[in-house]
Amino acid sequence: MSNEMSLPEKECVFRLELSGGFLLLLSLTGFFCGGEALAAAAIGAAAHELGHLALILGQGSLPRRLILDISGACLYCAGGEPGPRQELARAAAGPAAGFLLWLCLRSAGSGFLRTAAGMSLTLSLVNLLPSYGLDGERMLRCLLPRFLTVDRQEKLSCLLGLLSALAALTLGILCSPQLFLCGIWLLLRQLRILLRD
Repeated sequence: MSNEMSLPEKECVFRLELSGGFLLLLSLTGFFCGGEALAAAAIGAAAHELGHLALILGQGSLPRRLILDISGACLYCAGGEPGPRQELARAAAGPAAGFLLWLCLRSAGSGFLRTAAGMSLTLSLVNLLPSYGLDGERMLRCLLPRFLTVDRQEKLSCLLGLLSALAALTLGILCSPQLFLCGIWLLLRQLRILLRD
């Protein structure tokens, strides 16, 4: 769940930062879902982030810092802010890489690889939701300026984020505890943004 941000050119050393919240999330996921599911999710997440990274490098930007926290991943790059088309492509690259991994592994003979394929597909679909910080919200923000004022964009983004969280919670209650947990995570992220503003 990348969100690329720009850094000044002078910052030239790559740094990886892990927050305590990320380590807690990792521990809870391993505890509730098991080590195999955690490893499968890690493969899906790696494919997703590599998709973002490949496009960033292809556009000539250099990654400088990757922060993994309870909200997901945030990649900081050297240089200026990307234009709307570049940002749209960057946001779409992660889910596209996840779908590609799913296509490659969905018919694999190994149960673990099929689990990794399913996790990759789930991660890609969740990232397409128009909720704050996810790739779907970033893509929507690239498209909305043509049609809405900044104030209306913010309101629509907030409403869609809350609706996405509630939809995930409802579907989770009906069919999947993992989707329910994802809905709680999305709702907490959205509430955190609302309280911050």
